[in-house]
Amino acid sequence: MNGLTQKQANAFWRAFWRACSELRLSGKAETEPYRKRVLKEECGVDHMADVSRTTGYERLMIRLLTDANDYEAAARYTIGDDRRMAKMVEACAGQLMQIMGSFETMADTYIIGILKRAGRPVRNGGTHYWMDIPDTLLYSVFQMLDTHRRRLLKAASFPGSLAFSVNAAYLRSPAGAITACSSPPKPPVFKVNTLK
Repeated sequence: MNGLTQKQANAFWRAFWRACSELRLSGKAETEPYRKRVLKEECGVDHMADVSRTTGYERLMIRLLTDANDYEAAARYTIGDDRRMAKMVEACAGQLMQIMGSFETMADTYIIGILKRAGRPVRNGGTHYWMDIPDTLLYSVFQMLDTHRRRLLKAASFPGSLAFSVNAAYLRSPAGAITACSSPPKPPVFKVNTLK
């Protein structure tokens, strides 16, 4: 999909003006050629509408923030592909939990267990586990989870598509039938009584 979201466009313009300030560019006669040069050099396009929302946007932000001498902010955009793959791994693991009749909140533990069995102990807990492993392993974990997800759906004679979708959600009946649902089941909330 091309064309930046409104949020991305706002971030682009903030970074653009910071870069212009750092480069001491002012007025349309100086800033517009700079903007066009950045678009062409980083994305190979002439218009903002042709910038992709993923890698194109990230390349622009890295360039603008580097030009603005904000290397810490620029570094956050260098890991976009890994973050997207991690989200796919998390979504697929969550779907597996739904298909197996478990709660989606167990997905992180499931992923960490897989990585440990693969000989990759994870130092970063929670949602940053993927920063400790190479991107090739992350892709392999996704492939393994997706294969397992498809097998479980086939075994349950799931009537829908087996194709992976980040937005898919499943519900397993007590009898074992699996159906697609609009949102995953929520884990139970336990109230803890505290003594006063």
